[in-house]
This record gives sequence, C-alpha cells and structure tokens, in this order.
Amino acid sequence: MASSSIPFRLKSYQTALAIVAPPQFRTEIDSLRKIHDKAYERWDPHINVLYPFVDPDQLGDAISAIRQRIADKDVGSFGLGLARPDKFVQKKAATVHLKPDLETEEKISLLRADLVSALGRDPKEGTHDGIFRAHMTVGQAGLIGPTLERLVEKVEKLAPSQWECRSLTVLKRQPSGKMVPVDDIWLQGGRREVLNRTEECGPPEYHWNSCNEYSSSVGWQPVLKDKVSRGQSDTTSTKVTIATYNLMTDSRAPAFTTRLTAIVDAIESATVQHSNVSILCLQEVNDEMLPLLLADRKICGLYPYSTHLPSSLLPSDRNLVTMASVPFHHNTIQFTERHKLALVIEVMELNVKVVNVHLSAGLSDDAVAAKKRQMDYLTEFCSNIITSREVVLSGDFNLTTSSSTIDMALALDLISTKTAQLVRNMINLDLWEDAFLASENMQTDGVIDDKSGATFDRIGNTLAAMSTSPINDHPQRYDRVLYRRNGRLKTEYVQLFGLADERGICGSDHYGLSATLHLDPMQNTVRDSLHLEISNVEKTIVIEDNTDLGHLLEHLLPTEDDRAERRHAIRLIEEGLSSGNGLTGLVLAPLGSYLLDTYFPESDVDLLAIGAVAPQVFFELAASRLQHLDSGRQEGVKGVHLVNSLVSIAELSVLGIKFDLQYCQAPLLLERCHSASQSTPLNELAFDKTLVSSLSPSSLRPFNTYRDTAYILNTVSDITAYRMAHRFLSLYLKGHGLYSAKFGYLGGIHLSLMLNRVVKLMEASRPSESGDQPRCSPATIVRTFFSYYANFDWALESVSDPTLTNEGQPARSPRDAVFIPAIHVPTARPNVASSCTPLRAQIFREEFNATSERLSREGWSLLLRPGVGVHDFLKSFPAYICLSLDVWGVDEIGGGKGREIVGALESKFPRLMLALGRLDGMYARVWPARFRNNEEKSLESDGTQFKGYYLIGVRMTGEHADLDAKKILRGKVIGVVRDFESIVKVSREFESGSCWLNTEFLAGKKIRDLNLVVDDRDWSAETGTDTISTDSNDHGTDMENVGPPDFVSRPNAEQPRRPNTTPLRMPHDIINRIKHDTAHFSAEKFLIGYEDRFEEKPREVELLKWKLEQMDEEFISLHRAVHIRRKDENGGEIVWDRRRRLDLIFGSGKKGERKGQS
Repeated sequence: MASSSIPFRLKSYQTALAIVAPPQFRTEIDSLRKIHDKAYERWDPHINVLYPFVDPDQLGDAISAIRQRIADKDVGSFGLGLARPDKFVQKKAATVHLKPDLETEEKISLLRADLVSALGRDPKEGTHDGIFRAHMTVGQAGLIGPTLERLVEKVEKLAPSQWECRSLTVLKRQPSGKMVPVDDIWLQGGRREVLNRTEECGPPEYHWNSCNEYSSSVGWQPVLKDKVSRGQSDTTSTKVTIATYNLMTDSRAPAFTTRLTAIVDAIESATVQHSNVSILCLQEVNDEMLPLLLADRKICGLYPYSTHLPSSLLPSDRNLVTMASVPFHHNTIQFTERHKLALVIEVMELNVKVVNVHLSAGLSDDAVAAKKRQMDYLTEFCSNIITSREVVLSGDFNLTTSSSTIDMALALDLISTKTAQLVRNMINLDLWEDAFLASENMQTDGVIDDKSGATFDRIGNTLAAMSTSPINDHPQRYDRVLYRRNGRLKTEYVQLFGLADERGICGSDHYGLSATLHLDPMQNTVRDSLHLEISNVEKTIVIEDNTDLGHLLEHLLPTEDDRAERRHAIRLIEEGLSSGNGLTGLVLAPLGSYLLDTYFPESDVDLLAIGAVAPQVFFELAASRLQHLDSGRQEGVKGVHLVNSLVSIAELSVLGIKFDLQYCQAPLLLERCHSASQSTPLNELAFDKTLVSSLSPSSLRPFNTYRDTAYILNTVSDITAYRMAHRFLSLYLKGHGLYSAKFGYLGGIHLSLMLNRVVKLMEASRPSESGDQPRCSPATIVRTFFSYYANFDWALESVSDPTLTNEGQPARSPRDAVFIPAIHVPTARPNVASSCTPLRAQIFREEFNATSERLSREGWSLLLRPGVGVHDFLKSFPAYICLSLDVWGVDEIGGGKGREIVGALESKFPRLMLALGRLDGMYARVWPARFRNNEEKSLESDGTQFKGYYLIGVRMTGEHADLDAKKILRGKVIGVVRDFESIVKVSREFESGSCWLNTEFLAGKKIRDLNLVVDDRDWSAETGTDTISTDSNDHGTDMENVGPPDFVSRPNAEQPRRPNTTPLRMPHDIINRIKHDTAHFSAEKFLIGYEDRFEEKPREVELLKWKLEQMDEEFISLHRAVHIRRKDENGGEIVWDRRRRLDLIFGSGKKGERKGQS
C-alpha cells in the first residue's frame, strides 16, 4: 500500500481505472452506442477494472501504488477477447454488453484482485454484490417489444473481437460529466510492443478504414491497405460517375426481395461504361437489404469495392452504404442527432472525397434546424479539405424544393418565415455547384416548381404515394449531387434512374440521380501556381515510425460542441461588426491554429477582417459595436484593446473564447470575394498576383499572416498527418517549457513553419515509384522533426520553405540567433523567431536530441505525461534566479492594469536571457510560466491581490572553474539581474504603487522547499466589461496567442487546515506592501521587531532602516522578524505578528480581523 496518510477507499465515481478499446475497434461499437447507450457522450467504449475508484485527491498515490504492484508482479500485456453479447436485466430494461471469453475474464478478474490488494482494500469493495463482472456496455433497451432482441442481434455482429491489452487507462470525470483519460499505466512489455507494432500492423490510416473487395472465387473480404494506397497519376483528364439512390426502408413498402430486380436494373442503367470511376451512394439500407445487394453478381461486377461486408453491423434501420469500381478509404462524420451520420470515402486514384449524406427528414422548424446543423457541419468539414480540393456531396438532402409546398406550409403555420427562407437557402450556391442545375444551365435560386429533376414524386411513383403528405403532393428534388464551384470538376451528363417501367413499377419511393463529372487535369491550381519544386531540395533522414498517435490525442481534441460554439461566437462577431453602416460586406477569415485546424479547446482564435474602410475607422467602429455585443452569456465581451504596432489587433472575448482580431483594407479583394460571376475561395484569391499587388504594405502585413497559413494548407500533401503531428508537438513543447514566444521560445507560427520545412524535406527524400507522394504517418513526421532539429545548425541555417527560392525572402540579420522567416513579406515580423537568443538555440538542440533518444528507449506516452517537464526543470539546476511579483488592489486599479503589469514583465524576459547568454561559462533557462506557492493558494481568494514567481535555472558550464572564478561569475549574474529589475521598475506599468518586483539568487534546494506549482490564476480579476484602452508597449506586438503553457502540474493534495486560518504571509511580503502601497501606508511610520540573541524581548528598528542585502554590515535575516507595528507612543498597533499568526495587511493567518490602513 502507498504511503498515504489517508487509507484508500474505492467509493468515488469521479475516477476510474479501465481498459479502453483501441481506436480501430471503436467505429462500429460507437455507431451502436450513439443510438442505444445513454452514457455514450460521457464514456469511450471500455471495460471497467476499478469503478468506483479512489478520491481524486488520492489519484496520484493510487497510480504510484498500482504501477509498483505491476512492476513487482511483472504483470504483462495479454490478449483480450470479447466473445459474445450478454445482458444485465433490471426491472424495466436491460443493459446489453459484450462479455469477455473465459480466459480474458479470468485474467481481468485476477488483475483486479491484485490491484485492489495493492491499494489495501477488499476485492468485494466497489462491486454491486461482491462479484466482479468484466463487461463492455453497448446499450440499453426496454423489456417490452422486440427492441432488446434486435439490439442483441446487432451486438452479435461485433463478436468475436480481439486486441492486445497493453495498458490500463486512468479516467477522471470533468465538470461536464465526461470521463477523460489522464494517465496510462503500462503493463510490463506493453510500451515495447507498441513501439514494435509497425511490423505487425503497418502504417495507421488516421482512423480511415480500408474498404472491402469482391472476387468471384472468395466473395467479399477486406482489401489490403497497400492496394487502397496505390494510386495513379492525377495529371490526366478523367470522368467519374456518382449515383445516389434511396432504397426505401418503410413498414408499408413491399418486401425488398420483390423490389430487388427493379433496383438492380436501375443501378445498372445508371452506370456509365466509359467513366473511369463509378461510385454508388445508397441510403436507407437495412439488415435485410445489405446481404442481398452484396450477393447480386451484377452489383458486384459493377461495384466490386464496398464500405460494408454482407455481415457488417448496421446500427439503425436506415443506413448508408457506398460502393465503387475502384478501391478507397472510408470514414464517418457523426452528427449530433442520434441516428444521423455521413459516410465519407476518399478515392485515392482521383484525390477526390465523396460524402454520402442523408439529412433529417421533415418540413418543420425543428427538422429544418437539424438539417441546417448537419449541412453546416458538412460545409465546415469540406472547407478544411484543402489539398484534396475536390469534394462531392451526394445523397438524400430531404430539402423541399417546391415553392408551392413551402408557401402552403407557411400558410398552415407549420413553419416560420425564417425557416422558409432557410429551406430555400440551405445550400450555399456560391460554394457548391449543383450537378443537375449545371447540366440544365438554369439560372435559378434552387427552388423548382415543376417536375423537372424531381426524385420524390407522389403523383408518378406509386411507392412514394404510400407516404402521405401533411401539405401537398408536389414533386420534390430531394436527391442531389453537389461539388465545389470553380474546381476541377465539371458536369458532363446527368440522368434520373429507377423511374417507373411500362407496368408503372418502381424499385423505391425515390428515383435515383446519376451525374457524370469531368475531372480536369490538375493545372492552374494553387499548388501548381506556387511553382513548388522539390527535385532539387536537400534530402533528410526519415525516421520511420508507424505508432498510432491518435489515442494519445483524441481526448484532447475539440469536440463538436466546442466547434459549434466557436462558429457561433464568430457569427456573433460578424453580426456585431456588420450592424449599422460602414462595414457592409465585411469578410472574416480565420488565422493561425484555427485556420490550420490544429487548435485545442482552450486555444484563442485569430481572425482577419477584410473590408474597404481605413484601419482607423474599422477599429473605432469595432470598438463601439463589439463593446456592447450581446453574446447571450453573462460575460459577453470583456473588452477591446487596441495594440499600436505595425499590425493592430483588437482583443475581445465572446462566449468565453478569446479572440484576436486583425484588419486588412482591401476593397478590390472584397469585391472579388463577393463576385457573383466568379466565386473563388479566399485561399486561392490570396495568391492572385493582381490582387496582391493592389494592396499597400500596411494591408499586406496582416493579409500575409493569412497567406502564410493558407500556403501551408495548399502545399502540404498530407494535411491530416501534418495536423496530428502539429498537435502532438504543440503539447510536447508546452509540457517541456519550450512554447511561449513572449519568453523567447517557440509559438504556433514557429512550429507551423518548422513542421512545414520538415514534411517537404521528407517528400523530397521519399519519392514514390508511381509518382504520387507516399503517406507519412504522424509518428514518422514527429520522429523526423526531432532528429532533424536536434542536428540543425541554428546559427547558420534558415528554417525556410525548401521549395521556395530566396528571391523576395527576408534577409537574416547578424543578431538573429534563430532564423524562421515568414513565407510572405512585408509582415510585422519578417523573422518570427527574432526574440530567440543563442541560449534558446542551444536549448532546442539539447531538448530535441534528448527527446529523440528517449523515444527510442521509452516510447511515446511519457512525452505528454502532465507535469513531467516542470518537474524536471525544478530539480535540474543547482541554483535559480527567483523573481517574485506582488500585485495588490486589483479591484481598485482594474483588471486590465493587472494584465498590463504581468505582460510588461514577461515581455522583457528575452532581454534578460540575452544578457545572461553573453556571460561566458553560464547556462540559463527560464520556465515560460508563472509559479505560485501551493500552500498560499487561498491567500488571494478575494481576487484582488496576487503573488507569483518566475524562475530561471542557472548553472556554470566550466567544469574546472576555481572558487574565485565562480564568485566573479555569480556577481556578474546578480549584476545583470539587478539591472533588469531596475529597468522593469521604471516602466510605466510599475508606477502605480500597486505592485512590487523582488529578485533573489537561491539555491536549488531552497526553490524545491517552496513547494511551487504552476499558477493558472487569472490575475486580471475581470468580472465585467472593461472600458476600451490603448496600449502601445512592445509586449503587445506579439502576433500569437501563446500565453503560458497549458500543461497540468499535479501537486500532492492539500493537507487539512485549521478552521478560519490560511498560511501566514512572510515578512518580506508585508515590508514590500508597506513600502510601495503609498496610497494606504506610510513606511516611515512602521517598526520591525526581531529576536536578539542577547536580549529576552524583541528589539525594534525602523522599517526603512531594515537592511535586506546580505552584503550589508547591518543585515538581519528576516526569519528573525517577529512583528511589524505602527509607531505610536502608546505602543502602536501590531499589523503583523508571527507568533499570533496575525496579518492585518493581507488578511492571511487567523481570520476575522480587518485590514488596517494609515
């Protein structure tokens, strides 16, 4: 048992120890759980080993005890098998689950008993009736009716399932109720097996699944991944036929067996023989239909590749199935509605994605709102696909197209006017080309009143007539094929199929729609127009690694709710800016991590507004309109801060999300964005030389920020792997104290450009025989990144895009220790790493080299373990420069002022590190975050006073330096720090008398005794709307949202304190406050009492005469101070007393006494 003073108890439902299903197993089981499991949103598919588990405060000790027991007993990884479905029956319902096979059940039971013993508890504790039953829950169903039986039948298709259990996952409940992974406990050999998994499994497909292939000899079977990945050159013209067909699952429909022949004949008629590729998107496929369709020889001959096998699990009664004449990868898009999803295939031969859709049915306010959510999600998904620019949406959109039907629904009060408008404009025809409309060359808004193109016709289709309409029987064009406008796809031929034969018989209530699209050669695209040339690029060593990083990141990624909230916040900003005159037609474009889609839920959002007015006018209007924006949340917009630099930025907060808003005056660009005749995406307009040349330098600076990111999106061949590698590296850099541009480290733009260089060098180093660029796994990219930059000559080499020439690129300055040039100039910062010092370059090289070696030895999960980096930093140096910052009266000076004080100090750290780097024989490293004393957590509970520490670890590099040399060097360090302290104290932010900075040179042991943890408090103490302020300090010029790293330090749980007490403030805090808070105190009116070795009673000295410098002859250590009191002939009020634990200045120590003032 661990050495915890409080015994463990398995009573908490806030934590769990579980075996979590691997990513490749989750797609099918989650398709069932989403519909049937009420805990789907809160849990990933799992087998609980310990649930309930220990209290959150004891989690660290429990993990240590379990790890120790696994090591002592040499508990190794084991094969885990789920053999069959089973159920737990309650009074009115049953829980259906997957039951492990007997061998697995025994292993998990023995493992659990051993771990419970390690925690000093009884094996029966934490069980329902004293018996542990290992299981994986799939869903719940009522006991009445066939629902339970049907669910069991579907769960049967998940069994048997097997995988290797290599680790146990520690889960902790979030305020939302979701259980998220916080740590992995590896079984013996498990991590080594993960590292060696490459030969077993081959490269991961980033959660894309391989398709299934039909052959006449063996039938249907999964296709080999290398066959799916094998593609042809994408430089020749080709044709692709995409057909969509809703097969009708309805209790009133004739048996499918009687309709099968008509359906097969219809599908055969829609297949254009001279097309290079044929794709069939089917909707409303059920368990009866699937095996019959896949058994038909005509279907299998036309479409020998499918997303499903005849025995595949179909989670609902109406499912999507996609088939094709060529192999593909496939994935699913989950909508918020329980039964709704979209099925995405990626046709490798064409570099085209086809999305099979079936939007929610119905013409009501709620149904149309659901369709809008689904369409918005699809549009966002497709907008993020830059390199695979050709995207097709095909399927049943369930959008009413008859104006008569819409008008009648309005008249019957079935829908609102807003909903009617939404139905008509659901599909953005500026973004999407409708294949049917393009074929007819119709100039229309998408509303068709006659039967032209209708795919659902109650008058002409007897099966459609079975569904009665509450409105009218007008035909509707529900089924569509959409593709991006102004791309390489053009409509060549469109036809309806599945129409009634001479006997009036149809196979389905929907007609099918087939569109043959012409795919132009890849020319005049952004990627080609940028003249990328990799043939002459230097080669680099590629470190192959096929470890799947997805499971390490998935619980940290933005959820759909988070994405929806950000979209809503951006709409609020857009509506707020566009209200009134002056900013009509404004375009808001995302920047940085939000544009790259590499952001995390806690990340800020950068936006670029493009308009026609002057920048000064824009920011004045923005400040006025956004200041009073009603966001629907209590906090609203906290404030707008204009940063006067080469590029102005408005800072605001909407829905709790922080935004940085830049502005570009570009009337010609704005006109092209809104052109009705030629709708070109902004990511392409950004590289139109005519438009770019029309912009002034002041407009180009912010616009080039967008162009740099768009360039990366347009030119990186595998953006999916790039994004995953970027996210992993971001977390690594934050956790290891290397991520914060304002401290002189790396930020988001630095990482994007560094990674851009590496992936393009990898492309040049791994040519494919077929001419296509082979895929690199994210793990390969990350390993190569560490290896490349561990050996990088930062002093001489440039982190530039290797495919670009030096023409037009910024020149390196002799002062640039690290040179990461922006891709496009002019820009606010030609070298985005201009604040990096030679010491930083040395740190990068050492850290990346150490990490590269650690990966070879220990594996991946340790790199992201919370708190590892800060723990290593706090124990790695023999001495530290400690800068303590006190801020008080935040409620009086305003939260904005508190933020300015912190920003002014932090922005000057690069200057300090540069000065320290000039000292020969000295190595120094600052941790880019603020610390606090863990025992003083409650001192600032009122949010008006704060104390924090900044630490710089220092050590001498000369191994044989004598004592005198060390003293001289130490004196130089103290001199540099004192100069820095003086510079900070004379800055404008420190003139308020509400803050104090103190610097000390402390031994490593003293720092470790302070029990410091990372300070995650908001020192601005903002509770409402600030007034608009203007800040022209250099710390505001940072273009990135790169605040203190967001890693988690997990200190020991706080010990219980006596009632009504908090830790007593130290005397130096009291002295500094009295000296510098001149608005409330007069320092000359105070005395300090201290213990004298020769007198029984404390001696006293005037506070201003107390010497704090150790070199001063009258120096007295502060640990001898016993009280501080006012000067008074009657004895004077004691404002601080160590023995009585009294503090009237800050209110620490014993409570109940009021802060005094003079």
